[in-house]
Amino acid sequence: MASSSRIPIDQEEENHSSPPRERSKSPLAGIYHHRQTPEQIARLEESFNQQLNLDENQRNQLAQKLSLSQKQIRCWFDNKKTSKKAEMKQEENGVLRAQNERLLKENMLMKKILENEKCLACCGLSIEDVEKHKHSLQQLKLENAQLKDKAS
Repeated sequence: MASSSRIPIDQEEENHSSPPRERSKSPLAGIYHHRQTPEQIARLEESFNQQLNLDENQRNQLAQKLSLSQKQIRCWFDNKKTSKKAEMKQEENGVLRAQNERLLKENMLMKKILENEKCLACCGLSIEDVEKHKHSLQQLKLENAQLKDKAS
């Protein structure tokens, strides 16, 4: 039987000289997650704002400075990038929604204008009436042509 190489969290904390942190129990599999201190978060934010991606060496240096593991640093950066991306998408969606609303209002206004548009050359008839008049005129010309053919 192989022995497990995992160290329980309580023993892991004893092995590191990290300051005590808040722990919250995950609803999944009873895993505990450590919360970073406000100072650690401020330093992580500062590093993130300077550089989005850290190489292994930079991650190791930051982990040592903050008394965190490289995995915690990597996970924090990954989560931060994901949340930044979601924020940007949400902002973009807001802009697109506003443009869509503006275009819908403009479209409705144009439809109203076209419904009420009058043809000044046709004695103030609406465009719809002008179209009906054109159709009637074409019908009359067609009937007139047929009558001329019969008469000749």
